[in-house]
Amino acid sequence: AVETVLRTLSGNATVLAYQIDGTKLSVLVERSGWASDTVAQASLAALGNVGVASAITITATTSAGGIGLA
Repeated sequence: AVETVLRTLSGNATVLAYQIDGTKLSVLVERSGWASDTVAQASLAALGNVGVASAITITATTSAGGIGLA
């Protein structure tokens, strides 16, 4: 699941670091080619269930602070 999310993000941005804290995945990216945070959210949400019990829930996306997934 983590690999799929990182691969999706790296298609349009450079992944600098990621951290897994319990059920939350935090990702720090730079040089984003996403048209907007909304487009990035939609691309990740479209992944649905990627080897986990439930679909990906996006809790926050910000151009300034990375992406938080739960």
